[in-house]
Amino acid sequence: MIIKDISNRLRATINSVSFKLKQFSGSVLYRSPLKSIKFKNPGKFKVIIFHESHVNEIGEMILYDIEHFVYSPFHDIFITTNLMLLCIKNIVYLNLPRINSPMKFLGEIFKVYVLSLIEYIDPSVVITFYDDSILFQRISRLYKKAEFYAIQNGLRQKYNFENWYPKDYQFSMPHFFCFGKLYTDMYRDLNYKIDNFYCIGSLRAGYYMTEISKNKRQNTRFDICIIAEFYPLDRELDEENWRGVQGIGRLMRKYVDEHQLSYCLALRWDSNRKEYIEEQKYFKNLYEDKVTFIEHSRFSVYEAIDKSDLVVAFYSTSAIEALGYGKKVFLCNTSGHSGLNMPINNICSLNELDYDKFKEKLNYIRYMDYNNYLEIIQKDREYLMNFDQQNPPHIFIRSMVNDVLGTKK
Repeated sequence: MIIKDISNRLRATINSVSFKLKQFSGSVLYRSPLKSIKFKNPGKFKVIIFHESHVNEIGEMILYDIEHFVYSPFHDIFITTNLMLLCIKNIVYLNLPRINSPMKFLGEIFKVYVLSLIEYIDPSVVITFYDDSILFQRISRLYKKAEFYAIQNGLRQKYNFENWYPKDYQFSMPHFFCFGKLYTDMYRDLNYKIDNFYCIGSLRAGYYMTEISKNKRQNTRFDICIIAEFYPLDRELDEENWRGVQGIGRLMRKYVDEHQLSYCLALRWDSNRKEYIEEQKYFKNLYEDKVTFIEHSRFSVYEAIDKSDLVVAFYSTSAIEALGYGKKVFLCNTSGHSGLNMPINNICSLNELDYDKFKEKLNYIRYMDYNNYLEIIQKDREYLMNFDQQNPPHIFIRSMVNDVLGTKK
C-alpha cells in the first residue's frame, strides 16, 4: 500500500508539470499524461527509439528485425537505485546559467534523468522521428557512447523556427536525415549546429513508393487531389496558418464550381480522433458533395496522391513529398506571410489570394506536358525532396544503423 501510494503521488506530481516539461522537449504535441511509474530497470538494448509516437515508422520500416527499446519521455518513469546513482553522477550536466525559473530547473533535472536512463540502457544507436525534439537534441550532445539519428518528419521553414520554438534555442545534433538541400542551407543560415546532413527525402513517402505502391495497381481516378490541412478551431493555431487554410479552401471551392473535374480530399484525422468530427463538418460545409472524401489511414494521403493527376495544397509536407516522386503539384500560400512561401518554381506556386491568377496557373500546370513539367522542376525536386528510388530513406538509414551495430544489411 505504501509503494502504491508513493506511485500515485509521484504520478500526480509529474502530470501536474508535464506540459511545461514537454515544452522543454520541443514537442508541443506531447500532452498525454504519465502512463506508469516503474520501480525496475529498463534493461539493456543496442537501439533506442526516442519518443513512442510514430514508432511504427521506425520499428517497421527500419528496425523490423533489430531488437530495440521504445522510450517515451513523460509517459514512463523508471525509479531505481541504479538510476538515482547515475543521476547523482550526471548532476554535473546541469546547465546552471540556464536556470532562471522553477520550470527551467525541473527541465534541467529531467534532462539529467533522461541522460542517466540512456546511460543505463547503454545503446549504440538512439533514433527518433521527432527531429525537432529539443530534449533529444540536448541529450545527443551529452551522451558520447552512441550515434544519435534524427529523421525529419515534416516541413520546416524559417517562419516555423521564429514562431514555434524557444527564441534562445539553436538546433544541434550529430546526424540529421533531411528531405533535401533546402535544409542544409536553411539550418546553416540560422547558425544551427548539425554535424552531418543526409539529404535523402521522406521516410514515409519513400517507403510507400518503393514497398507499397509498387505492389498495387493504382488507376488514376481523380484529376485533382486536395490536401486537407485542418486543425480544430480550439487548437493553438497561429493566425497566418489558419488564414492560409481558409484562403486555399475558398479558392478551391470556386474552382470546383467552375470546372467539372473529379476531385478527392485527403483528410488529416483518423475517425477515432475527436478532431475528425470537426474536420468533416468544416469540409462538408465548404465542398458539400462536390469532392470525394478520402478517410485517413496510415498511407491514405499517399494513395490519394497516387490516384490523382495533380496535388493542390497550402503548406503541406505531403504535397512536397508528391513533388519528390514526380507528381504535378501546385502550392498556394494565401496566409499573407512570406515566411510560408516555398522556394519552388513559379509554375508550381502562387503566394497571394487572387482567384483569377490561381485559376490561370492551376489550369496551366494541369495542361502542361508531363515530361516538360518534370524537366522544369527537376532541380526543385532534388532541392526540396531528394528522393532516390534506388536507395530510399528506410534502406539508407537501416544501412547506417547496421554499420554501427556491425550486423548484416
